[in-house]
Amino acid sequence: MADRGRRGPAACEPGRARQPLRRRARDRRSLGVLDAHGRGAGRRTGAPRADARPDGAGVPGGPPRPQGPRPRRRRAGRRPRARRAARPDAPGARRLRPPGDRRRRACRRGDPRMISVIIPAHDEERYVGPTIAALRAATPFEVLVVANACRDRTAEVARAHGARVLSTPVRGVSNARNLGARASRGELLVFLDSDTVLAPGALDAIAAAVPARADYGTCRIRPDRTTLPAVLTATVLAWSHRLAGTSLGILFCTRALFERAGGFDERLHAGEDNDLNTCFRRLRARRIYLGQVAAHTSMRRFERLGYVRVHLAWLRGYFRPPPKYEVIR
Repeated sequence: MADRGRRGPAACEPGRARQPLRRRARDRRSLGVLDAHGRGAGRRTGAPRADARPDGAGVPGGPPRPQGPRPRRRRAGRRPRARRAARPDAPGARRLRPPGDRRRRACRRGDPRMISVIIPAHDEERYVGPTIAALRAATPFEVLVVANACRDRTAEVARAHGARVLSTPVRGVSNARNLGARASRGELLVFLDSDTVLAPGALDAIAAAVPARADYGTCRIRPDRTTLPAVLTATVLAWSHRLAGTSLGILFCTRALFERAGGFDERLHAGEDNDLNTCFRRLRARRIYLGQVAAHTSMRRFERLGYVRVHLAWLRGYFRPPPKYEVIR
């Protein structure tokens, strides 16, 4: 039976298929079809190829092997890597990223010379005007009023007093504060209630303390009326807020600390400032209480809900985290 699998010139010789296997294997090694160990060197058709070794001279009758080392093969689809410069200041040199640079890039940097006053307002056309008008400072500052689900003229009154107004249909003080913080430009954030009036020079005192001496803090709260329940309430608040780090109506912090803490928890309907203060403490942030800075706040909530009831609710929030719920929009 003739060898039909071989198509080379040797297959056409008469009596080729009757030769012993060892002789045929020796002849195949001479043609480069088998290696020295008898293994196949791959399927080859036509004339034998030159030796693949760099120093090989080629098979007899084949093309001569070019002199010199074998050229370095490059993987398909990739460009050759450029050699880097040895000096770090040379063109094309690799620049090392300083430690912590990735975290700093993740946080948006604000203007260190500007204060951003963020005021959440829900139907506060009666109080938002005097609050904005009382803001006076030598340090550059901006005022952002976040009108959340307002049905009155809160936005018009705020624009008339020179504030930048952001409107949102979602009601909630935490959502409004986070929205204002994202839209602000300053490095120092001051969260102020719409019914809280700062004393002259309060913003300058806050800018002098943060971030030089602290990362966040609050100031002294005074009532907007001189009744006995209001004065006693202000005294208790001054003592409790000095220990807790949060205050009724005002909270200031740096933008970097606010973004590291994740902002206000929008699932909370009460005690969101206490929850944020807990996050600040876990981050080992520096806290300050400015007793010489006064903020006059309205006592309307105490008079409407009752002084005892509001005090008990706040004390429960200081020593126990408030309940959380999912916001239904």
